[in-house]
Amino acid sequence: MGGNALPPDVQLTLEQLFRLFSEYISATGESERRNLQAQILALFSRLGVASDAPAVRDAAEFFQAIQRLPQRTLPVRREETLATAARELVTSRIRIFEKARSNPALSAGARQMLRIPVTEAVELSGHFEKEELEASLNRLFSTLLEPPESPIEGTAQVRTSVAVVRAFWKNFCRIPPFCSGRQV
Repeated sequence: MGGNALPPDVQLTLEQLFRLFSEYISATGESERRNLQAQILALFSRLGVASDAPAVRDAAEFFQAIQRLPQRTLPVRREETLATAARELVTSRIRIFEKARSNPALSAGARQMLRIPVTEAVELSGHFEKEELEASLNRLFSTLLEPPESPIEGTAQVRTSVAVVRAFWKNFCRIPPFCSGRQV
């Protein structure tokens, strides 16, 4: 091997690093960027003994430089609509519910089961009352705090979409905007 030649495994790792650098520069989200940064740092730590090699030092300096670049963001064209506002309210209330220490988490399906009917009801009716929706969500969350009636509703730690269906069933005529009729 010549004076500047790198072992094949170091060369391969450097190639992987530069591919990840490219992905890091074009990343459009903070989560994506953090994930790529973790992969890059793992590769740098794998280089270990070779870290004194000029090519590795150059790569480290290059990575420090690209970390200072502003994050690339794609333009987001999101029209604020009543349905979007309702969906975001449901999402924020789900987060609050799940962050409470004694409350169970919701499966991805359970979260969607809470969002979809609200979004569709608001889209079709063109009507959205924040207080009304919050009161309805409070009823549903209260029902979701009850122990699951069967294993398919989840566990003490997680509730499934089936648990949400049961909560809808149990409260349907008391949860506007779906039904504001008879008291059950």
